[in-house]
Amino acid sequence: AVDDAGIIDGKARDNVGRKLAEFESRTGAEIVVATVPSLQGTDIETYAVALANNWRLGQDGKNNGAILLIAPNAGKVAIQASEGLRDRLTDEVMLRIIRETLVPRLAADDIVGGVSGGIDDMIWALTGPAQRAVHASATRMAQAAQPSSSGGLNFPALTGRVVDEAGILDSAMRAALTQALSDLEVKSTDQLVV
Repeated sequence: AVDDAGIIDGKARDNVGRKLAEFESRTGAEIVVATVPSLQGTDIETYAVALANNWRLGQDGKNNGAILLIAPNAGKVAIQASEGLRDRLTDEVMLRIIRETLVPRLAADDIVGGVSGGIDDMIWALTGPAQRAVHASATRMAQAAQPSSSGGLNFPALTGRVVDEAGILDSAMRAALTQALSDLEVKSTDQLVV
């Protein structure tokens, strides 16, 4: 992770770095998280493509790199994937990750949760079952939007791996649980919710 904007604390940056290094060693694909203080007068998509090209993300000849770019001072976020990853990390999937994971968490000032969740979603899209990767977010949204057919009970919406409707978990505990569940999902491909 390259945190030029200085918004990710050291421990979180190390955790993201380990997660990305593990993903790269397993798959050969490269994902980079970058934060920048300025887009230097360009839109975020142009900047993300230029940065990914400048850094030559991915393996030579495989075109298998992706970047998650955050420009906090501009209030912008983007995900760009090279052609070698576009069969799984499609425009639709990247847009869903931005809308459903990154924007809500970043808007709530949960930078670490946004970055970690965004990376988890990107990794899942690239390594999970293909149909699930494309449709998982839409399914979650549809399920959350549908009224419950559980005898009139109202259940909270599935908004992430840790749903604390009662408000009894502090942010550190939610983050630790989210990380533990994410790590378990990477190892087992099972999805768990607490």
